[in-house]
Amino acid sequence: MPVAKAQGLDLAILGQVISAGPATSVYAQSKITKITTEDWSAQAATKDCYKSCKLICAALEATGARSPLIEICCSMYAKAVDSGYGDEDMISIIKILSHSSPS
Repeated sequence: MPVAKAQGLDLAILGQVISAGPATSVYAQSKITKITTEDWSAQAATKDCYKSCKLICAALEATGARSPLIEICCSMYAKAVDSGYGDEDMISIIKILSHSSPS
């Protein structure tokens, strides 16, 4: 959504397009609504998602396995928590993505 917003796209219309596509789900639709209305109230708090990610990473490490995607998720949730978004919904990572510059 940060890219869509930066491109000047209407987020409500983008949400409708995503909801009508093959990747839609009740969960995705609820998060799209929260994103397009900027409703940061927690359904799944960022700090709780971060805790879960850390547990998954620890379990992977204990077995010698890796999952680059969960490592990225953990890093993003850590940055969101460190930025003060821990009590907000997990979609608050959008806020850190919106303020990040490409490296």
